[in-house]
Amino acid sequence: MTTRQLPAQFAELIPLTEAWGQETETERNNARVTSEMEDVQAFYDAVMPHMENILAFLGKHDDTAAAPVRNLAFLAKSFIEASVCVELFHATTVPDGFDYRRFKIFSPT
Repeated sequence: MTTRQLPAQFAELIPLTEAWGQETETERNNARVTSEMEDVQAFYDAVMPHMENILAFLGKHDDTAAAPVRNLAFLAKSFIEASVCVELFHATTVPDGFDYRRFKIFSPT
């Protein structure tokens, strides 16, 4: 995995990009389901205080933005994956759901 640059005002979140800054939905989903719940909770806790600012910032950009902005978007998308675990399931997968390896994502991102 690789650490990715973020816009300067979000630099403190750069260490999270190695584990949570995946570019594709499949990679983000895999990061969530293969992580320990404690790690998902720690990621959620670290990013949650910044989400309002992240969303406001991303709302001013589109998919053609520079790499640091796109990397922030990837991190925000991972946060969405994590938030479902933390707020609803209290687990990294859907309780009593089918095996996550059967779930195939057909999305370019």
